[in-house]
Amino acid sequence: MLRRHALAGRFRATNQVAARPLQGTTEGDLQGFVRVRVAPGAQVHSDKAAAYAGMDEFPHDGVKHSGGEHVRGETHTNGIEFFRALFKRGLYGTYPRMRVRHPRRNLVEFAGRRNARNCDTAERLRRMAPGLAAETLNYR
Repeated sequence: MLRRHALAGRFRATNQVAARPLQGTTEGDLQGFVRVRVAPGAQVHSDKAAAYAGMDEFPHDGVKHSGGEHVRGETHTNGIEFFRALFKRGLYGTYPRMRVRHPRRNLVEFAGRRNARNCDTAERLRRMAPGLAAETLNYR
């Protein structure tokens, strides 16, 4: 079972995904993720979670899932919810032996696959090469 929370965001202009594991879903966790990855003044779409309140530097709009609202004009979370569903399906179904003790690596892998899905083989290899020289995961 995935004991940590994962937060992901999709940038509509580039259709790229950013994801990272979180210890919880507090205001500091959620707003910190947004503030690090989103330029001030950029439009933010989310659900109506209270933890998103107070982000005055971003125009913010949300949908209230508990009230049966899922889409209102351009405001929705469908794209990132689809990424989350694919990640969970991969974690528990397609790759049942994937280790949950490495949530950052798992999220980075799935976000990278999602972001490179329309690339040709040469472009995928170009994107993947820098990660090959990164940290080593020893078997123990």
